[in-house]
Amino acid sequence: MLRIPVLIPLANSAPLLRIDGVRRALGEVAVLTAKRRDAFPGTLRWTIEFSGGPALLMARISGIGLGSPSGGVAIRLLDALRPLLLRAQGAHPHFVLCTVDRVHLDSGRVHLAGTCAPLMSSATDVFSPTV
Repeated sequence: MLRIPVLIPLANSAPLLRIDGVRRALGEVAVLTAKRRDAFPGTLRWTIEFSGGPALLMARISGIGLGSPSGGVAIRLLDALRPLLLRAQGAHPHFVLCTVDRVHLDSGRVHLAGTCAPLMSSATDVFSPTV
């Protein structure tokens, strides 16, 4: 029988995002729709840790467990990340999240990990990444 830890809400703290071990601002990543996500092969490792309300939201996703999520759960996790990672108007992402391949629930926190891909600037517009 699979045991899933009960999340106890902690005070909201800013999510901690790392790409290849380097701390990044949330505005530096984008989560694309499933159709567009497949166009980007994930080559870099990313992790994010949530607590408080965002952690509770993630923990309620149907079928979430510990370890490697199923394909359907991974898609639901990425879709749930989209509104949490919305950028300030005018900000441009540098990376796109491609997969979620690890989930860990612990003491009011949710840790997710997966692969992401760097976004390249368009040759005609240095301010807008090609997505």
